[in-house]
Amino acid sequence: MTGHDLLLFATGLFAIQSPPTTVGAFVTYTKTLAPAVQRKVALRSALAMAVAMVAVVFVGERVMSLLGVTVPMLQSAGGLILLVTGMTMVSGMGLPGPPPDADPEHHWKTMAVVPIAIPLYVGGGAIA
Repeated sequence: MTGHDLLLFATGLFAIQSPPTTVGAFVTYTKTLAPAVQRKVALRSALAMAVAMVAVVFVGERVMSLLGVTVPMLQSAGGLILLVTGMTMVSGMGLPGPPPDADPEHHWKTMAVVPIAIPLYVGGGAIA
């Protein structure tokens, strides 16, 4: 792989993952957590994102064809998820937090994978 190929790959991955938009979603979801817990959420969501992206590379096409899902369908679903999340953020209602009786330790572990890593970080565009 030449330097030019690597640059094209990195640029494409950066555009697909869209870090500026994912930072906003991360901050919105974790604004009530302590900084130490926010770091744990960031690490866990990054790991989940990496695992999901590698899984998509190796088995994504087979699973999509088995389920009859086309790339435009997947892109539309990812766009709708981003639309709903964005409208919630813009309206000022924020995103739903944990229920009052929820265990904070359990809540951040699940939140790091769903909805932060999947579908916000690894959404329809990244999978397609």
